[in-house]
Amino acid sequence: MWTLDDLNTTSGDPSTTPDDSQPPSDEPASTSGDPPSPSNESAAVVDKPTSTLDAPAASTPDDLNTTSGDPSATPDNSSPPSDSSVAALNGSIVALDKPVSTPSEPAPMLDEQTTHATKRAALLLDDSDWPAWVREAFDYMEAKGYSGDFTQAIEYWTVIERLYGWKTSTKGLGAAHRPNEIGHWLRVLRRNIGRSPPIASESAYCEAWWRWWSALQPSWRITEEGGRPVRTGSGDWDQLQIPGKNGLLIVLLSLVWWREVATDNTLTDWFAAAADVSWAAEALARNLLGQERDDEPDTDMHLGGLEGPPRKRRRHT
Repeated sequence: MWTLDDLNTTSGDPSTTPDDSQPPSDEPASTSGDPPSPSNESAAVVDKPTSTLDAPAASTPDDLNTTSGDPSATPDNSSPPSDSSVAALNGSIVALDKPVSTPSEPAPMLDEQTTHATKRAALLLDDSDWPAWVREAFDYMEAKGYSGDFTQAIEYWTVIERLYGWKTSTKGLGAAHRPNEIGHWLRVLRRNIGRSPPIASESAYCEAWWRWWSALQPSWRITEEGGRPVRTGSGDWDQLQIPGKNGLLIVLLSLVWWREVATDNTLTDWFAAAADVSWAAEALARNLLGQERDDEPDTDMHLGGLEGPPRKRRRHT
């Protein structure tokens, strides 16, 4: 288990400097039934500013042939974080003893398990060394102000990417049961993070999203009667352990697109999804650090090693 003394080193490790110079790839057209893009879609994308999230990596095994030769990618995701990655956490995170606040919005009827993540301590992040693509994605998602669970999920996501050394793998998340809209965004729209895929049916998207998310879970996660994962247990996270722009970030963005169109028909499901992703993100961060998670609420998560009063996350513009 990592202790505060283990992490009490400087955070300016140059090995965590990202390489965002990969050229965007042309991903092959999908045959999985994704919604067709308009005939002028390509032209519209070219006219838009290129996002730093544009990655050469494919999202399905069939796409890997177009990017597997990228020397900057990190295909092996099974190794533990390096000493330098762990050292870089110093000063980056400290726990607060106050629960995350949830912005005013319709209050769904959620049970105690669903709201568990909002009771956990908030994280304090140091964004001074974030690469451009992490900053762009975080600022875009944080500005949505959707819920405490969602905010905490994106904060843990930055912790995970730091442990990966800000690298991007050529491997993508599994595509089994994935909503067609996600595949459409990966192929056509990812050059501009602000462009969301059109969602024709929020109910169909909700159902497909849960099947996809459940398929991404490790075998040790048990499921409830409806097939959704239960937030208990611990172990490895092989299927979600995908560094960079093709990993957990895609799950977080898929929640953004869903929330943009959510009505009372699926809003409760969205809150449950955000809570589960937040729980999984914390568990994955702890797993990468070799820590066991504590399932009691309001338990501090000391990943950093800072002492003294907490301070606000530094903004760099």
